[in-house]
This record gives sequence, C-alpha cells and structure tokens, in this order.
Amino acid sequence: MLLADLGVEVEKTITIYCDNLSSIQLARNPIFHARTKHIEVYYHFIREKVLAGDIDLVYVRTNE
Repeated sequence: MLLADLGVEVEKTITIYCDNLSSIQLARNPIFHARTKHIEVYYHFIREKVLAGDIDLVYVRTNE
C-alpha cells in the first residue's frame, strides 16, 4: 500500500519465505476457526493478501 501511495505499481506476486508450516496453513485457509479468534485483527491482513494472490507463502526449512 505504501508503494501504491508513492505511485509504484507492483505487478509480481511477493514471495515470503517462512519456516512455520502451521502459519502457512493458517494463512491459506479461508475459514476462521474458533482457535484463531484470539489472533489480533491486523494479523489477518496477511491472510487477505494470500487469498487475493498478492503474497505467496513458501515453506523453507529452518536451517536454510
């Protein structure tokens, strides 16, 4: 959103490398479960961007 305010248009999907499979699955799952309601609202921003295709989460082993 900052880049859009500056007039820079991002045409590619942004890749975020993560070593936590649970967080990747949580971000890709569009259904809110009772176990996730304790998570702050601003953390769901990543989920929205993943579902919209703006961000791609890729698993990477911790030692890599």
